[in-house]
Amino acid sequence: MPDNELLSVMDFLDSLSGYTKIVFQHSLRILRGDYKCHASNKAIGILPDGIVVACGWALDSNSRPLPGFKLGKLPEDDFVAMLKRAQDELGYGNRTDYCRALKSLDK
Repeated sequence: MPDNELLSVMDFLDSLSGYTKIVFQHSLRILRGDYKCHASNKAIGILPDGIVVACGWALDSNSRPLPGFKLGKLPEDDFVAMLKRAQDELGYGNRTDYCRALKSLDK
């Protein structure tokens, strides 16, 4: 679905009133322009096997981390060191105006 159609659907859903609150997934909010990527800044993902990823959504169809999103593995790796490396070396030092997970799929 083209971006403009997604935005129209989001606007329509926002216009509905009632008891049910509609919350859009972060990638849709980024598309709308009212949110920034939170990878390794506001959130991370920890998979059942202990692998730590910069974003819990950055997984392939086999639920494995997308390239560039794996930060380490618990308990083997130091958690604070993983976050520091993500910020200082892997480019997660700031929140971008685009979804890093979606952008990595465009490549």
